[in-house]
Amino acid sequence: MEYYDKALAAEVYEIRSRTFEHKKQIGNRPATYWFAPESVQGQIGTGLSLVLETIGCFWSRSKSGGCSMCGYVSEYIEGTATKDILVSQLNVALENLRNKKPPYIVKIYTSGSFLDPKEVPTDARNEILQILSNIDEVKEIVLESRPEFVRKQYLRDIKQILSNKSVEIAIGLESSNEFVRVHSINKGFTNKLYLKAVRTARELGFGVRTYLLFKPLFLSEAEAIDDALRSIEFAIKAGTTTISINPMNIQSGTLVEKVWKAGSYRPPWLWSVVEVLKRTAQYTKQIRFDCDPTAAGKDRGAHNCGKCDTTVLEAIRNYALHQNPKVFDNLTCDCKIKWKSELNYESLRR
Repeated sequence: MEYYDKALAAEVYEIRSRTFEHKKQIGNRPATYWFAPESVQGQIGTGLSLVLETIGCFWSRSKSGGCSMCGYVSEYIEGTATKDILVSQLNVALENLRNKKPPYIVKIYTSGSFLDPKEVPTDARNEILQILSNIDEVKEIVLESRPEFVRKQYLRDIKQILSNKSVEIAIGLESSNEFVRVHSINKGFTNKLYLKAVRTARELGFGVRTYLLFKPLFLSEAEAIDDALRSIEFAIKAGTTTISINPMNIQSGTLVEKVWKAGSYRPPWLWSVVEVLKRTAQYTKQIRFDCDPTAAGKDRGAHNCGKCDTTVLEAIRNYALHQNPKVFDNLTCDCKIKWKSELNYESLRR
């Protein structure tokens, strides 16, 4: 379904089209991958986040230009993501995973949708999942997709292969506010489509991981907190099993970067992230929260004053591991006063 602001889409597309001038062939190595400590079925193990190199997200490659903040399609990828190529990419990451502390959770991204057969051919998808199914230490698997591709037949096929694993389908809802999702993010789908995808996944026995973008373009700090709180409640009511809060980071070749360079956007305060996590801590009895801000402490990522960034970031990551809000109890810094003043000023202007 096309559901977007045509003027915003045109602006995003114009910026994105410049990256399409740089052509690159799909290779045998993933676009990127990284490891981090994670809670896996009640134990502290290792999370592998793997971004497979494919032709990219269909939404980003369309005339819509893709999402306003997404810089994953930084180069135009040519070629075909065959089974052999994608399995080779997977094996590069798995070779390094074996040296990490088990149990494992493996999150598979493609800069688009793992369930889109034009990005990941069915035989490649099945082979990748079969390999993961055969690794005993892999206890949980996360497969990211836009809601358009969360279809019963695809999920039934996945269920048959991964019957011995806990699987979540990850969807980037970003915000439950459709106005924000259309006019700030250019996401291109409705709440109705998200709800249908969640319902389909849950009915077939899958968990759902909902990604929320914290402080979308054009929102103030106070508005971003309100948006996150409302979106969390919406996703929980829909039936999500995990919520991943992703504070905005400035990626190259995006509309967000253009606005940021013009001095009209600041990535969120880490204090705001803490505020959202504290105010939703009661929900940890129902669902799991994840949050690992990219580029935190840098100008392009969520940050405070610089002096307290490392300490606050460690607390946020600790919360993701243990789901205990007490990790925030003793956090303090002079810049917290400035942050509160900013929120108060914005609230008065609304």
